[in-house]
Amino acid sequence: MKKKLVLLALGILTLASCQTQPKEDYSWIKKGLDVASAQLRLTAEEISSTHMLPRSIRTSYDMNFLCRQLERDSLTFRDSLRAQPAAEQLGKRRLCSVYDWTSGFFPGSLWYAYELTGNDTLKTWAVQYTNLLNPVRYYTGTHDLGFMVNCSYGNAERLTPNDSIAAVMKETADNLCGRFNDSISAIRS
Repeated sequence: MKKKLVLLALGILTLASCQTQPKEDYSWIKKGLDVASAQLRLTAEEISSTHMLPRSIRTSYDMNFLCRQLERDSLTFRDSLRAQPAAEQLGKRRLCSVYDWTSGFFPGSLWYAYELTGNDTLKTWAVQYTNLLNPVRYYTGTHDLGFMVNCSYGNAERLTPNDSIAAVMKETADNLCGRFNDSISAIRS
């Protein structure tokens, strides 16, 4: 009987120890979200009067490094490279208009940050930069409308649905569908 009680106690202790796992430290996630949110808020504030959107940071490149990476002569790809920015432009933001294929990424990032943090300032900026893209709803000159509108208006609709957002998305989808070419059964891109 005593042996059975010892085995039962060991079994209970074993099960209890399996249930209790050390808590992992996820503070690095919170810190990452805090930093990203601060960067997004700062960028939104700094460019708010430009009516433009951030696209990238201007950087230089080493042509010899690129040639080694591609194992090619620079003449084969030089025409696809952007001109080297002037020294005073290095590290500065490169902005784009609402018609750039990346224009929806910044508002989309603001929406994601708002979703993860609940920070109302991020939501306010997300609404402002999403609304900046309103003219895109009439644009038919690109197949990239999904990037432009779904990242921005799509996240807005998901997080704060309303009829005006749905209308913009429907109109944009109709314009995108209008790019379908029956003779080749594909979208023009």
